[in-house]
Amino acid sequence: MIKVNNTDIKYKEGMTLIKAIDESGEVIDQYTLIMLNGKIIDKDELDEKYVSDKSEIKVLKVTDGG
Repeated sequence: MIKVNNTDIKYKEGMTLIKAIDESGEVIDQYTLIMLNGKIIDKDELDEKYVSDKSEIKVLKVTDGG
């Protein structure tokens, strides 16, 4: 299993980071920060980066305001 925020996703061999995020239903935009196992991942790497079983992905919405 892979955890995306608080959602468990079934791990599949050869699964990319973007595929896991898509399966979780999370939406990525220009204000989203992605972390894989505690490391920030550049958005350009999402379809190149592979996940492993028991990976933990955080999809964080960055906001600014006052």
